[in-house]
Amino acid sequence: MGMSSSQARLLSITARLTDNEFHSQRLTNEQMKLSSLTEDARMEYSKALDSTKLMFTTFNDSGMSDSVQLTPNMLYSYQPTKNQYAISNAAGKILVTATDAANFKKSKTLIDFLQCYDSTIGPQEYEDLAENPKYQSYLDALDAWYLRKPKIEDFYTSGSESILYQNFERASSSCFNNAVSASTYSGCYLHVLAHMIDLTLDDSGKPIGYPKNYTTTTGDSVVIQSGEITGSAINSANQTPNMVGVSNAIANGYDFDNNGVLDVIYAYDRNKKQSGNEEQNQSDTLTQTLLSKGYSQDVVDDIISTLSSDKLLDGTATDADKLLSNYCLAPNGTPVLKTLKQKCIDLFYAVENRVADYNSVLKPIIYSFQDDLVNTFKKFEDEDYAKAISDWEALKPEEVPMFVNVTKTRIIIPDKEKSQWYTNLWYRMNGSKTPQLIASQLMEEDYDTTSTYYTLEDEPKNPENINTNKYFSILDGNLATSSKWISDAVSQGVITMERVQCDRSNKENKISWNSIIYTNAIDISSEDDSSGISSAEAKYQMILNEVNLKDKRYQSMLKKLDTEHNALQTEYESVKSAMQKNIERSYKAFNG
Repeated sequence: MGMSSSQARLLSITARLTDNEFHSQRLTNEQMKLSSLTEDARMEYSKALDSTKLMFTTFNDSGMSDSVQLTPNMLYSYQPTKNQYAISNAAGKILVTATDAANFKKSKTLIDFLQCYDSTIGPQEYEDLAENPKYQSYLDALDAWYLRKPKIEDFYTSGSESILYQNFERASSSCFNNAVSASTYSGCYLHVLAHMIDLTLDDSGKPIGYPKNYTTTTGDSVVIQSGEITGSAINSANQTPNMVGVSNAIANGYDFDNNGVLDVIYAYDRNKKQSGNEEQNQSDTLTQTLLSKGYSQDVVDDIISTLSSDKLLDGTATDADKLLSNYCLAPNGTPVLKTLKQKCIDLFYAVENRVADYNSVLKPIIYSFQDDLVNTFKKFEDEDYAKAISDWEALKPEEVPMFVNVTKTRIIIPDKEKSQWYTNLWYRMNGSKTPQLIASQLMEEDYDTTSTYYTLEDEPKNPENINTNKYFSILDGNLATSSKWISDAVSQGVITMERVQCDRSNKENKISWNSIIYTNAIDISSEDDSSGISSAEAKYQMILNEVNLKDKRYQSMLKKLDTEHNALQTEYESVKSAMQKNIERSYKAFNG
């Protein structure tokens, strides 16, 4: 073989060797792909072994249960004995079927939506009572009328015919003013009281028969000395003789100057003569008097409680309360008003012995008692008061009824459970998680007095939801029928389940949509997906068989390529050796 032909042969063998190695590498790569394919199939099969499916349990009217594979369509389909669920995405939007979405979009109100499911009858007209729009104006006018009621104290006069009033007012004013203007304790009012308790004077105007002894309602002794008379501002102003008539009227309960019974009415009880209402008197007279003097409401309330019989009746009265009260207890335990003389004796002891704080208790009591005396000694104008009351009553506003008859329309709910189901759905799609509860109403007489009907108030669509799906999204039709999708989506947290729940913690039942973990739902359960496992196993076995066949074919091809590679390598070495010998002989011939 010549040199050139040997070289050509060597190049041909080299090319075939390169091609052989390329095919071997390609087959090796394919074998590696088979390994990856086998591992993927194994992992998918292993995953299928752990897979479960969600089941939904329903009950029929007989109480028999039935479990079916859970799908979104199954979740949203209405059944009377079924809990109501919904699913929502990460944005909080409820996912609904295309049918429910279409019904919502074409409905302007809740009633429109319910009518899409044949859940309402009506509207029907009926007669009902409604609040009279004029009633509040009537109440306002009535309140204003009551405020104009004549006050009894306005009909006590202090004219010349009321001698007792003039004598008392003129004589007591100086000592009274000294007592209430003092910033600390003052005994000046003792002089006023001493002049009212059995005042006796001789022909020269000097007090006689002193000291005088008395007993309080608490059993304490009171001694009135002549110095309480002679050392007073009343006596210094030569007003002591004018107090004799006052003292006699108090001692005898009789007004000798006017020849009539002395009508003693304490401030706390004064308006009993007008209305018999102690509480009204309390606010109309004494309370206003003390508040105008700068006393707080708490102090005023305590003074009124002390003057009344409250503490005597409830057993909380102290000796100080008993002395300052306008009442004392009769032997049978019944509270009775003290005589004016006994009131003077008790108050004299209380002030003299300082049984309570002077500024916050004794001084307000003195204000009250002085006011009592002034009104007692005034003349009450009965005829004027009666005419004023008559004129006032004639102006009473004409009564207006609270309610009036009106014609209304109502929607009848033939199937409460079904309507409540779609009411709940509408509220959730409309952006509210607290649906309206369908209420039962008694049929009116013109219908049927022995039965009830169900109704609810119509609600408009949320303005934000009119042209957009702000609170809901439409579920893809394929996903709506997929049990695998809802199972995977719920378990992986892609969607959240919500359930309608009723709160019966108070008298008014309330319902609401609440998020719930699907594993906590008693009617949703999971079980092994046997059909899925069988399918995965068959697929895995098919892939293994295919991989084994390909692997055997690749092994055979690699073996053939290896044999060919060895033959080519042997031939390559033989040609290369022959060429080397030819070269050596050629050198020897030239060098010969």
